[in-house]
Amino acid sequence: MAAPSFDAAVASIGGTLGEASGATTAAFLVVLHEHVLAESWFPREPLGAKELRRHLHMIAIQSAQKGEAVEVPWPDSLGIPLAITSYFVPLKFRLSAVLCLGFPADAGNGASRPSRIEPMMRMIAARLTTLQEIEAERRNRDQYDRWFRVSVRQIRALDGERQKFVALANSIGAGVFVADRLGGIRWNSRSLIERFPGEGTQRSWAGQSCKSLCERMGAGAHACGECAVARVLAGGAGISWEFEGPGGEKLRAVAHAIKDVDGRAQEVMVVVESAGVAIASPQSDGEVTPPHSAPEPAIPFPIDPPRSQPRAA
Repeated sequence: MAAPSFDAAVASIGGTLGEASGATTAAFLVVLHEHVLAESWFPREPLGAKELRRHLHMIAIQSAQKGEAVEVPWPDSLGIPLAITSYFVPLKFRLSAVLCLGFPADAGNGASRPSRIEPMMRMIAARLTTLQEIEAERRNRDQYDRWFRVSVRQIRALDGERQKFVALANSIGAGVFVADRLGGIRWNSRSLIERFPGEGTQRSWAGQSCKSLCERMGAGAHACGECAVARVLAGGAGISWEFEGPGGEKLRAVAHAIKDVDGRAQEVMVVVESAGVAIASPQSDGEVTPPHSAPEPAIPFPIDPPRSQPRAA
């Protein structure tokens, strides 16, 4: 049985075993719970096919439910009586296979068949199980490939949005940085570096603590009062405050939460500018929120891609 797929193998088994057994009628049926999922017959259109199919389906379903071959009395409505011998084998993924062989009731040869057919059924079950495993692995691989392609598209889309944000942040005079839940700076704008350069040749604050940047801005340990990043992460709402920078310059900062898809604040974006320059709230329709006003709504900014499992063989 060199069939390339599970369905193709099932389609050939009824005819193969029907001819090998010399049976008048043979049906090979694959069952899941109370349903026949696949079947093959010998001959392809047996006499009284409709009633015979119903009767052999009943045998197959009862055998699958019981976990062994069962015998069902032959109904008088089917005309010429047949002696039905059935064989049961379990398959993978809750499937069962049942072979029904029909011989003339007076032939007396039904009972002599098990010694020939049972080894063949075991071989068939092993082959079908192998095909099931192969096809399950193919489905898993295809699913992973689809997930990977979707993830790549999402990453590219997110990167495009990130580049837009970076371009916008770098085009304004205000300094911008993003801090995570531990107070580490994940990103800073070019304007921030130019105004408050960090250590090293790159002068970037990425990877350093927002406390270090706070001290560099000339505000010392009290620049943010109670840590603004911690306050936004805890409350989820935006805040603003003023402080004195290097050389006595009055500076104003606005902090907003960056939320994940579940609405939890995961990072904080802080915009720093001279106190005399208006910093518009993203949700204020262009109006400027005065310093120390009531907390502003946090901007929802998902940082995680949407999450997105195979057919019973």
